[in-house]
Amino acid sequence: MTMQLVLSGCGNADGVEIVDGNLEATIVNEETEENAATDNEENVATDTNENDMSDKHITVIKHNVICKSDESDEVLAEGSYPEIILDDGLKKENPELSKYIDELNENFEKENLDMIADDGANAKDSNIKAQSGTLVEVKRADGKVLTLYISGFGEAAVLYSYVNSKNLVFTTGDEVKINQVINDPSSFAEGILAGLNKEHADLVEECWGTDEKENIKRLEGYINDDQLTYFVNEEGIRVDFDETFFAHWCMPDDVYVMLSNADYPELINKEYAVDTKQNLDEIVEYKEVEEPIIVAPSVE
Repeated sequence: MTMQLVLSGCGNADGVEIVDGNLEATIVNEETEENAATDNEENVATDTNENDMSDKHITVIKHNVICKSDESDEVLAEGSYPEIILDDGLKKENPELSKYIDELNENFEKENLDMIADDGANAKDSNIKAQSGTLVEVKRADGKVLTLYISGFGEAAVLYSYVNSKNLVFTTGDEVKINQVINDPSSFAEGILAGLNKEHADLVEECWGTDEKENIKRLEGYINDDQLTYFVNEEGIRVDFDETFFAHWCMPDDVYVMLSNADYPELINKEYAVDTKQNLDEIVEYKEVEEPIIVAPSVE
């Protein structure tokens, strides 16, 4: 920092004060400019760290459930449901997201307890012990978007499973629709079909047929209706498929398509893009409650 003495004729000049007949120099523009520069640097730092998750924490708890009748100690059905817990800092900074998560947790608990109680009632007649429940996995948590993969499973007379995603804005709790994330639905649909044909051509042919135009049209419908399960990371956008899209009897495990930023550089809206790899293990912790919750079979 430099000091500038400014003199201009008689009386007070910018940067000069007359005290007891002496001139005392004061620091002028340079100090003001340096203060402004410091303020700008602080603002930039604030903007950069706006989505910092280094000191934030999310816990996903698995609650096990069993169904027993009053007459017997036999387990008629079993399953589980998840609970998502945001730390106090996240709750305070994102009250709308916290409210959404609370409602989601309430639905998880009620729906799964009711379902397992119903499975227990059915087991009394069929003698088939059912397993069912819901699981949650966090796929993204960067302070901008929280992505939850919610999977359901059931096994009794018929085995079934499904997975869907919720992409939530941290600051508002709003769900992000897939047509907000991508810039070109047609290119997106074409890329998904190309990826499916590359890895699962037999599955596509058996369930959807070989008409490429019709299959792209089908995928565009899924996009417009926000039916696709997806998440965005530093590599690009990944789309996962379950029995909603393909018949379960010919469905292999882990059917997905990854459209990379390298192959589709303009596909993802910059507002929802991910620039750097995130270590979710440092943010998300998965726990399981050992003592199961006991419910009675439902009564019609």
